[in-house]
Amino acid sequence: MLYFCIWLAKRLNIKSEYLYIAVITLGMVIIVREISWSIFCVKTGRGFVSFFSGILWEKYYYSGKKKNIWITVFVIITTALMALSPLTGAAEGGVVSVFLGLAYFPALIGCFKTDGMERIFSGKLISQMAAVSFEAYIWHSAVYMILLILLATNGFAVNLNSFGMMVFVAALVEIFAVAMYYLVERPIRRRLKSKQEKTACMN
Repeated sequence: MLYFCIWLAKRLNIKSEYLYIAVITLGMVIIVREISWSIFCVKTGRGFVSFFSGILWEKYYYSGKKKNIWITVFVIITTALMALSPLTGAAEGGVVSVFLGLAYFPALIGCFKTDGMERIFSGKLISQMAAVSFEAYIWHSAVYMILLILLATNGFAVNLNSFGMMVFVAALVEIFAVAMYYLVERPIRRRLKSKQEKTACMN
């Protein structure tokens, strides 16, 4: 969806941000209406809202040198009240889910955008984890499904909700993400960068 938005924005000669907002809106509709199609369902709707709103937060808020911390605090408090609903009991689950992805968690991340936290997050280990996070996001469901199939076909009875199993699956996804990052994503990025540089030189 991300690459499609970028491609379509270039074809229409518009900013890709407009299409990101359209996808966020689509995700909101899917969540609130509880649409359950093969591709468009509540899970993908949450992904659309969280992922693309995160891109917009990064572009227009996180990346700025000066940040209004009170905006962040206001968004967190307001969304937390909506999630807990002590004042507005009318807030439904779908609406809460939308605002958690659209505002609460992105704003919470904004609270950690300080100089001290930046030094911690820029460390080598966390930087590497961040580099492979997109691969982990893309492949975590596939890895989990393959694991379920292998367990079922070999007759293993495993408590998938146990803490140890959760840690194992998380580690397995991270290992797979690292492999995909170095074997697939980085070579593709290098190839695309080289192609762009050749195109720029020709122009």
